[in-house]
Amino acid sequence: MSEAVPNLADLADILSASDDYRVQRRLMPRSTITRPDGTPTKTAILIEPDPKVFQA
Repeated sequence: MSEAVPNLADLADILSASDDYRVQRRLMPRSTITRPDGTPTKTAILIEPDPKVFQA
C-alpha cells in the first residue's frame, strides 16, 4: 500500500492554473555579480504584498 509521493512542481502548476490560488515559487540563490572591494555593504530583502489583498 505504497502511495506515490506527489511532485511539488506539478502540484504548484495545478494550483497556479486555478483562479483561487496564487503560488509563490522558490527564490533561487543569486551568484555574486562583482567581487566585494572592501566597501561596506548591506543585505536587504524586499517583500511586495499582493495589492489585491489591500483593495476595499
